[in-house]
Amino acid sequence: DGHGESVQFEEDFADRLWKSSDVGNGRVAARKHVLVTQRHTGEDTAKFGEAAPRIWEYLNGRAFHFDNRASSVYRGQPRFAMLGIGPYSFAPWRVAISGFYDSLRFPLVSPAGRASRDGGRYLVLPFDHQEEAELVIDLLGSQPARRFLRSLVFPMPSGR
Repeated sequence: DGHGESVQFEEDFADRLWKSSDVGNGRVAARKHVLVTQRHTGEDTAKFGEAAPRIWEYLNGRAFHFDNRASSVYRGQPRFAMLGIGPYSFAPWRVAISGFYDSLRFPLVSPAGRASRDGGRYLVLPFDHQEEAELVIDLLGSQPARRFLRSLVFPMPSGR
């Protein structure tokens, strides 16, 4: 977990996590995992009580941290809610769009959880089919698209 503790969960509720620094520095295999408490915004998180008792115990043991999150986006949401979760988070093929490193990169993330190209600080585009994702990567890599994207971002040097 984020406090240096190793935790074993029911695997159905974990997904791969790439930090922007992982993708930006060319690390193609996810080194971390994230506990997925919802598949869409507003979904009830109490389902863990029966479906995943180890997760439920873990979450309730740290409820203080969740209950005291400062962001207003969590107000009125189920306890243990996630930010920015939706169907795009679970698409079988994803293109990560970098924008804050010295070069623009567009890694393809496969269902097996490997990025096939290096990437940067990113936003994810979801796809059901590999061919569609690869076409978008080619389009994003074109000179007109790169000129346009560079006009919108202020790159950071790699390695941060």
